[in-house]
Amino acid sequence: MPPEQTLPREGEYLRTQGVLDLLPISRRTLFRWMDNGQLKYIRAGARLILFRRADIERMLQKLTVGRAVP
Repeated sequence: MPPEQTLPREGEYLRTQGVLDLLPISRRTLFRWMDNGQLKYIRAGARLILFRRADIERMLQKLTVGRAVP
């Protein structure tokens, strides 16, 4: 019997555009962070990249600490 595979819960992962919608960064910066290991990701296919929502929210907190919120 094959081991059970658990599918991620809906909303647990974000695609590239979802990350760009949340973080105040450019697409180029996102891919640079991926290349240098600042941001974890899962390559789920040739063109599908997934990011854990919790990791993105943590990164957002780092980016907004010390900034004034309008």
